[in-house]
Amino acid sequence: MHLIDKILPGFSWVALANVFRQVQQVVALVVYSYFLSPSDFGLFSIVLIFSLFAGLFSNFGTSSAVIYFNDKSKEFLSTIFIFNIIIGFIVFVILNTSSIYVADFFNKPELNSLIKYISINFIFQSLFLVHKALLEMDMSFKVISFIETISIFSATIMGIFFVYKYDVGVYGLVIQSVVNTFLLLILFWSSSKWRPILYFSFPQIKKVYAYAINLTLFNMLNYFTNNIDQFLIGKILSSASLGIYSIALRIVISPLVNVSSIIVRVIFPVLSHYKDEIKKVKLIYLQIIFNVSVVTFPLMVGLMSLSEIFVETIFNDEWAKLGYMLVIMAPIGLINSIVTTTGVIYTSNGNTRLMLKLSVVNLIVMFSFIYIGAQYGLDGVAYALLLATILLMFVHLYFAWNEIGLTLLEGFSKLFPVLMASIIMGVVTHSIYLLGIFDFGIDVINLLLIIFIGIIIYALMIKIYFGSIKSIFKLPSLEIN
Repeated sequence: MHLIDKILPGFSWVALANVFRQVQQVVALVVYSYFLSPSDFGLFSIVLIFSLFAGLFSNFGTSSAVIYFNDKSKEFLSTIFIFNIIIGFIVFVILNTSSIYVADFFNKPELNSLIKYISINFIFQSLFLVHKALLEMDMSFKVISFIETISIFSATIMGIFFVYKYDVGVYGLVIQSVVNTFLLLILFWSSSKWRPILYFSFPQIKKVYAYAINLTLFNMLNYFTNNIDQFLIGKILSSASLGIYSIALRIVISPLVNVSSIIVRVIFPVLSHYKDEIKKVKLIYLQIIFNVSVVTFPLMVGLMSLSEIFVETIFNDEWAKLGYMLVIMAPIGLINSIVTTTGVIYTSNGNTRLMLKLSVVNLIVMFSFIYIGAQYGLDGVAYALLLATILLMFVHLYFAWNEIGLTLLEGFSKLFPVLMASIIMGVVTHSIYLLGIFDFGIDVINLLLIIFIGIIIYALMIKIYFGSIKSIFKLPSLEIN
């Protein structure tokens, strides 16, 4: 099978698993919201800020390096495996010793124990990173999707059970996280034939250092950029404000970034293979971002148009402000669904140095905007994030697309019809809601009916623009194995 022919099956499995996980995540958030307060979610958001940042060190870019260098020798892989364990243990120790200082900084004593418990993840994670990377390199996305779906579903059930049965509060979210990572460890080892040997070589580490260090530094700066808003809200405003803001981010950003990450995950091995053939990389990438937009643009425009009825139907009164946040956040999610894909251009052609430089600009701009916005409360942060995202979109797309000979005009022209179809759908659904055309007195029925009408309108718009819905997902044909 040609390598390009493996994209669609890989994408299909990862997309299917992602849809399931996103539905499961929304349901879990709703269930948790009836047992946990916005302040509880705010506390856990602070835990995640430090936990996910520490995770960047735990990986250290080695997973991407395994795929990029395509070296399956036992010596190379075992060296990376042992290196991951060393880094994972160091991260575990650092989190345990620094948790008390984090708790003091935010004046929230509970953070001390929460961070210590969740730090166990890094021991577990270090033990399966190589196994996962090998499966990705072989494009075994059916296996990976099954593993990740089973793990998060089982862990979510466990977390909700402890919250409901034993009233453990925010610790239920920590239990879910740790159980998920442990199950990933068990299942990735069970699904991979590779086993490490007792071997470690500094020259092998040096081989991946330049690639991995730039990628890791980029991920660090990018992480600061993506979480500076929550950090400032947690410090300057209240835990309740952070809880509402973080849930809005999860609803908007997570699904869209996950859709983009599906694409990145599947095409990274392919683009790495074709990295010396720019025209073919451009052809693949242009079709991929188009496919992303077909899914993400209507999701975000639809969420903007129906945010009020969505929150009234799904959440209780404590979350009333969430609807307004979603209206501001939706355009951010729409933009980021495309911008997020630019990272695969740099990682596949090895130009992680430029990616690192742009991340510095990204951090400076984001921090400046959000710090000023935080002085005006939660709304100020949201609007500041939106303005900064729009500005940085042009910067990131210009430099990344230039790497593959893609101009801004070409890229935007490809995406414009999808955006227009989504806007038309959004205007119609919002009008139906405002005019109360379909009002059966039950919010959930009203919401589902309007969503169904929106899907029909969007599908018709796509058919009018492109003639066939099926044809828009057709990948370019390449003749290289």
